Amino acid sequence: MRPAALAAAAALALATASAGGWPEPRCATTSTGVGHLPEASPDGFEEVELPGDATTGLAALPSGGFAVGVSGPSGVAFLDARGEAVGVARADTIVDRGLLVSAAGRVFGASSSQLCAFARDATLRVCTRVSFGSSAAPTLLADAGLATVIDRLNDEATLTLFDAEGEARGALTFRRDRDQAATEAVATPDGGAVFAISEVLHFVSRDFAVRRARALGEVRALAATPRGIAYATDDALVLADRDGVARARAELPSPARGLTALSDGRVAVLTAATGVEVTLFSDAGERLGAISVPGRDEVDVRAADEGAVLVTSDEGVIARLDADGTTRWRVQVPHGRLRPPALPMRGGGLIVATTGRRLLRLRPRGPHGDAH
Repeated sequence: MRPAALAAAAALALATASAGGWPEPRCATTSTGVGHLPEASPDGFEEVELPGDATTGLAALPSGGFAVGVSGPSGVAFLDARGEAVGVARADTIVDRGLLVSAAGRVFGASSSQLCAFARDATLRVCTRVSFGSSAAPTLLADAGLATVIDRLNDEATLTLFDAEGEARGALTFRRDRDQAATEAVATPDGGAVFAISEVLHFVSRDFAVRRARALGEVRALAATPRGIAYATDDALVLADRDGVARARAELPSPARGLTALSDGRVAVLTAATGVEVTLFSDAGERLGAISVPGRDEVDVRAADEGAVLVTSDEGVIARLDADGTTRWRVQVPHGRLRPPALPMRGGGLIVATTGRRLLRLRPRGPHGDAH
């Protein structure tokens, strides 16, 4: 079915939404984490200069290397495992709305007007024109495609699904009141996506079948978990099953700024405090621990090996939390503003982008606390 026909059939799809839970996933969708984090805090850093005027994002590749968005001229730089540039794929748009990497190594970069797919040999494959406007970045789906929700300024929110090559497969348009905001889309195990408009969860399969569920309040943030979904209302974290039915609820001290689901079922909730407070909750909704970091625009939370959690703040703080939520180490990088996330390197240490044209390689300490 073509995009125009899909949009016209949206009302019918909503009226004939399929019943039942998600089918079993056809491929593994649970992340194994970003890698092994240093046991001790990094000690010192090295600068790596990139082509272009500024970085726009950083992502890890399955090969152990990295992809980093650059501007002036715009495109994506491909780095080896040491963080050295080995190639640059140019594009006529600045990929500043997100950088995503599939398990096969395909790199997707989004701008405000285009979604571009890059090959592993540092060449541009295709760019699809999409009017993202002020919407957030797309999300990678279980079938290696992508999805994004465009929350327009009129009475509509549009969900667009893309295939694994970055080509748009179709779109569904959902009605909303002008004062109702739509959340970002997150992946479901069937290759589809789920997002919320106000108090209604919308589940869309890869075949564009739609079903809905009522949330326990207006949804401010949403994430997928191994057992279903997690969402935040104004005053609570709700853990729900694959049908959107709540199974656990935990009170929040203030409205959530963001939500990250970790691969083992834990959930990290970002709330506004003095800076940003990152609180870890178990799969049962039990509060595990918290850390407060300064953050102006972005704080990134990533799962790592052995249950560890890596927190990166754009204000220069990088921290490791253990599985129980306690802080193992915390460092302040004396280099101005960062562009999260920080990511582990195979040889040890971490790599992180600055808001300028440089990457920082943070050196790990030796087994006796000596810097390498």
